[in-house]
Amino acid sequence: MISKFLEITRKDERTILGLMSGTSADGLDVALVKLKGGGTDIDLKLITARTYEYDDEFKRKIIELYDPESSRVNDICEMNFLIAKKHAEFVLQFLKENNLNSEDVDCIAYHGQTIHHLPNGGKYGVRSTMQIGEMDLLAYMTGIMTVGDFRKKDLSAGG
Repeated sequence: MISKFLEITRKDERTILGLMSGTSADGLDVALVKLKGGGTDIDLKLITARTYEYDDEFKRKIIELYDPESSRVNDICEMNFLIAKKHAEFVLQFLKENNLNSEDVDCIAYHGQTIHHLPNGGKYGVRSTMQIGEMDLLAYMTGIMTVGDFRKKDLSAGG
């Protein structure tokens, strides 16, 4: 995987599929973009995008995880994989709708589903955040290298 990642970073133009689902839990935003350059000298071009809505039952299951008094670790563990499975199905649908296959995409940039965010710290005074949606399952089901944990990295760096 490291060699694949290095190969992608050396390309003049990269095709990235960005996935984002917010705390409203209304669905998954999927955006196909082309990137040229890097760092502060990057050129981004949106190719196409779509939102896939969650059904009411799936949305309810996600929102139940937000309550620290009633959410259970077993539910969080299972939803970690269920969310990734649902997101992978949306990605495969998106690819089909746009006459693309996995080989047309260099990587998926995956935010995951935020279920708890403590930017100012909680009981222990530690700034923290939790996103679920198992990246390994998403990568396996789609056949596309997947990178993520962006909010954790941002928070760790002081953001």
